[in-house]
Amino acid sequence: MKLGQLPTDLQSLICDFAWKTDLPRVRSSLKTILMLKTLKLPCNFYHGMVWSWAEQRYMSNPLVMFFPVNDFNILFNGTRIRNILFQLDFRKRVVKHCGTRVNWLEKFDICWTFYVQFALFYRILEKLTVNPYCPTYTKELSRSGSRFWSSGFPMGLL
Repeated sequence: MKLGQLPTDLQSLICDFAWKTDLPRVRSSLKTILMLKTLKLPCNFYHGMVWSWAEQRYMSNPLVMFFPVNDFNILFNGTRIRNILFQLDFRKRVVKHCGTRVNWLEKFDICWTFYVQFALFYRILEKLTVNPYCPTYTKELSRSGSRFWSSGFPMGLL
């Protein structure tokens, strides 16, 4: 039997027992997590482990093993995303098409949804034939590969 088939009162009891929160918050969080999974953003944009205030410990990212999240900023690796942003060459027309570097940095501080928008834009840039990176980073890529991919994140589970 699925959780949605149970009476609302029983669903609330299960949510309170399993995650120490109410049913509307669980539904809202689950809806957002499922939306993020369907977008298939680059895995290096996410943290592998996130802090859970309810459990008072680090847990697997909710994209891998669900638990309700209040602040979706904790899912995203802001430092790595900003580093990727700094490697893009904003002198090129295709890169500055969606705004300046400063514009993106200001947006990141406003809301987590701008991380999603940047990830979608970044995915488009990767598919273009034009190299979107600065010349110094292009040399680094040809010599040793990308510095932004790290082992340890269960990429196959996304």
